[in-house]
Amino acid sequence: MSFTDVNRPGGGGDWAPRGTNPFEDDDDDLVEQAAVANQETAQGPGPMEEAEAMAFQLTTRVAAYRRMVDLLGTRKDTMTHRENLRGVGEDVSSLAKRAAHVLRGHKPQGKRQKSRHRKLTRDVQQVLEEFQKAQRLCAERKAGSEPVATPVKRSRRRQREREAAAEQERPLLEEDPERAERERMAQEQVAVEGELELNNAVLQEREEDIKEIQFQIGEVTEIFQDLAVLVSEQGEVVDDMEANIVNTYERTEEANKELKKAAKHQRAARLQLCTIFMIVMVGIVILAMFMGLFKGQ
Repeated sequence: MSFTDVNRPGGGGDWAPRGTNPFEDDDDDLVEQAAVANQETAQGPGPMEEAEAMAFQLTTRVAAYRRMVDLLGTRKDTMTHRENLRGVGEDVSSLAKRAAHVLRGHKPQGKRQKSRHRKLTRDVQQVLEEFQKAQRLCAERKAGSEPVATPVKRSRRRQREREAAAEQERPLLEEDPERAERERMAQEQVAVEGELELNNAVLQEREEDIKEIQFQIGEVTEIFQDLAVLVSEQGEVVDDMEANIVNTYERTEEANKELKKAAKHQRAARLQLCTIFMIVMVGIVILAMFMGLFKGQ
């Protein structure tokens, strides 16, 4: 009996039609998976392995970002800390772009590869969702606090310089009380102007940080929407995509509210600084007038 006779019912008849075997599709998947595995072995890590590595890095970086956000408003909240925080946020955004690019460009073959691709896409979405929550918290805390370590150091340095200069001029000032009073008032004015300048620099830095967070939130929102569309194209229910887009819109609205609140805090802080400056200047003028009247009598 020949090989063709084995495929005929009862040893005879026509060929059985292709596709009647229920395991034929699974066999095709196995063949495709084997081909993909052979190709990846020959060429090194494939797109899926690269995307998985990026997803792991994203998870690690977002966790670090959240821990750094928790330090805002504490004694460890320095200018250096905020610069490092900004750098980590930029790294997360860049890494998310690359991961989304790899996921969009890869066309999985076979059921298992498609399922793996879909799960990885969802994992990246979840990580980005956590990142957006941390970004909103970051904007809120930056709006209500400022770095404390660096301004204190600068203020102390200036105070030491003023004290050293005063120590050198003390013998001359003791001989001329009127000159001593003028010098004291001038030093107070310089001190106030220095503090105002420093506080304005801190406020400007905070405003730039909040704008940077706003930009990053917009980028992450676009990536999140792209991934939602990708999941839908992979055969997911359309309602899931719409829910993701709605959630993204709501998160964006919440972020915009936080940024508006931050801008309001900025204006209030500037107004407060201007008020303090005016009060100090008026006090200096009144004191000078009083001293003049006192000397005139």
